[in-house]
Amino acid sequence: MYKYLLLIVFLYCGFVKAQINLVPNPGFENYALCPVAYSGVEYNTNTFVENWIRPTGGSSDYFNECATLASYVDIPANYFMNYQPARTGVAYAGGYAFYQSFHYREYIQVELIEPMIAEECYYVEYYTAPAETVDGFLGSVATDRIGLYISVERPLGGGELDYETLELEPQIFNPLGSFITDTLGWTKVSGVYIAEGGEEWITIGNFFNDGETEYIEFVGSVANAYSYYVYDDFLVTPLTAINVLHDSILCAGETLTLSMYEGGISYLWNTGDTSASISVNETGNYSVIAEYSCGVFYDSAYVVFNIDSNYTSEDYQEICYTELPYIIEGSPIYTVYIWDTGDTTQNITITSEGTYILHAYGGCSSFTDTFTISVFEFVPEAIGLDDTLLICEVNGNAELNGPDGFDNYSWNSGETTQSITVNTDGNYTLTYSKDCDTYSHTFTVISDPYLLTEFNLLEEILLCTLLEPFVILDAGAVLPNYYWNTGETMQTIQVNTPGIYTVSSTTLCTEKTASINVISCEVMTVPNAFSPNDDGINDWFTVLCEPCSDFISLSIYDRWGNLLFETHDYTLGWNGKHNYNDSEMGSYTYLLRYAEDGIEKVKSGSFTLVR
Repeated sequence: MYKYLLLIVFLYCGFVKAQINLVPNPGFENYALCPVAYSGVEYNTNTFVENWIRPTGGSSDYFNECATLASYVDIPANYFMNYQPARTGVAYAGGYAFYQSFHYREYIQVELIEPMIAEECYYVEYYTAPAETVDGFLGSVATDRIGLYISVERPLGGGELDYETLELEPQIFNPLGSFITDTLGWTKVSGVYIAEGGEEWITIGNFFNDGETEYIEFVGSVANAYSYYVYDDFLVTPLTAINVLHDSILCAGETLTLSMYEGGISYLWNTGDTSASISVNETGNYSVIAEYSCGVFYDSAYVVFNIDSNYTSEDYQEICYTELPYIIEGSPIYTVYIWDTGDTTQNITITSEGTYILHAYGGCSSFTDTFTISVFEFVPEAIGLDDTLLICEVNGNAELNGPDGFDNYSWNSGETTQSITVNTDGNYTLTYSKDCDTYSHTFTVISDPYLLTEFNLLEEILLCTLLEPFVILDAGAVLPNYYWNTGETMQTIQVNTPGIYTVSSTTLCTEKTASINVISCEVMTVPNAFSPNDDGINDWFTVLCEPCSDFISLSIYDRWGNLLFETHDYTLGWNGKHNYNDSEMGSYTYLLRYAEDGIEKVKSGSFTLVR
C-alpha cells in the first residue's frame, strides 16, 4: 500500500489518501427532517434519515441530537439509553434484536454506492452499543447474535406487517459467545468478505430465531427480557484501498496506537509484533504486512516523537493548467496552519503558479514547508497536417510527418518516431502530446491503382461512310474517367468525320492520353442492282465513290451494246429510262472510268434492273 512518509529533515506535507467507503451516509448524519418519534427508519421512503430503510414491518428507529426530549429518540439520553452519545457526529440508528415471548425483530439496511467486484476482498466494520433501560415490565439483556448480511438483491420479509426473523446467514458477525455489553462506549464488529460480484445491499440485525438467540442479563435481573442495539459508523471498503496507518507527530512521552483492519489471518510488524494493533512511543517508521483470506497487504507510517524542534521541507510540483484552481494540501498531522497567503486552513486553493510557504505547528514542533508550483501552459493542436497522401510510383511509399515541437509521438502502427514511411494503403493515426495536452490526427494513404494502366485504343481506324455512316471509338473500360477532344465523356464515342481523336483520363496521380487517327476509306464502285419504280428507294443507278474527285465518267449499255446513259457528274445517275421510255427488266452493263494516283482506270461489269 502506498504511503506518504514523514521525514525528519525534509518533512513531506502531503495528504493522507482518502479511504473508500461504499456505504452512503455511514454515520446517519444526513437527514431530511429531525425525528419526532420512534420508527424513523422507514420501509421504502426517507422522510427522516437519508438512504437507510428497513426490510420488514419491524419499526427500526432513528436517533438525532436535533430531536426533542419528548420524542424519545434524542441523543445522548432517550428511551433506550441513559447516556449514549453518537460515536461520531450527532446521530445513530437502532432496533430490537430480541423480544422475549414475542417473536419480533428490527433491522436496518442500505444500498451501497456501487456493486462489489467479483473476487475482490472487502473490509467491513460497524459499531454497536446495547440499550440499558430497565422498567417494571421490561429489562435489557445482551446478546452475541448481531450480524451484517451482504447481498445482491434487497432482502425483504413478508411485507410491512411482517416483523419476524429474517433467517439469513450473515457474513460479518459478532463472535459467538462474546456478548455485547459495553454501555459506556461502542463495540466494533468487523470482518473480511470476498465478493462473488454484484453485491450492493447490507442488512444489519439478529438473523437467529428465538430458540437460537443466546442472551445474558447485564444490568440487573429482569422479568421480561428484550435486547435492543444502536449502530453507528459503517464502513465497507476494498482492501485494495487499504490505508489506515497515518504519519503522525507527537510530543515525547506520548504513546500512539497503530491499528490494522481486523479479521486478518496474520500480522507481522517490523517491530516483530504479530497483533492487529501495536503501541509505539519512539520516533521511527512502522510498517505491517497483513495477510487476509484474499491477499497480503502492506501499510506503513512514520511517527515522530519530538521535543521542541523546527523542521523545514521543500516540495516542487508540476501541474497542468487544467488543474487550476489547484489545492495545496498541508499535512494533516499539524494543528495550526499559517500560510503566507494569509489563510489558516490546512489546505489552500491557488490559481497561478508560484512559491507558497506554510508555517505550521504540531505536537512539540514548528514546521516551515515550501511548495513551489509550476504550471504547464496550454499547447495548441497542430494545424496544417496532411490528411491524404498519395503513392504515385510503383512499389513507392509515402512519408507521414508529425508536427514539430511535441514530446511524444505514438502511431497506431507501433512506431514512436515523429515521422514514419509507409508503403501500404490505409489509415495511420498519430497520437502526439506535450506536457498536459494530447491530440491525434489520422493520415489516409492511397496508392494510384492506375499507375500501370493505359488506354486500349487503336492507332487508326477506317471510316467508310458509304458502307456505315460512323465508326465507334472505344477507349477500353480500364480507366476511371474519360474526356475526348470532342467534349464527350464516355468510354465509347461515334464519329463520322475523319481526323485525329484524343481521349484523356485523370487518375489520382497523373493524366493519361491516347489518340486515334480516323482515316477515310477510298471507294469507287456501283451497286449490283436497282429498282426504278418511283417508290423513293433505290430508284437511281449512281456511282458510289469516296473521294468522288477521282470520278471521270459512268456509261450504261444494254445487252446489245447500245449506250443508254452516260454522265461525267458523279451526282447524276440513270433512272432506268431511255428516250423517256422505261427500259426492260434485265441485265445491263456499266463502264466506270476514274483516276487513281493520276492514272485513268476502268471498271466494268453488269447489274440488274428490277421493277
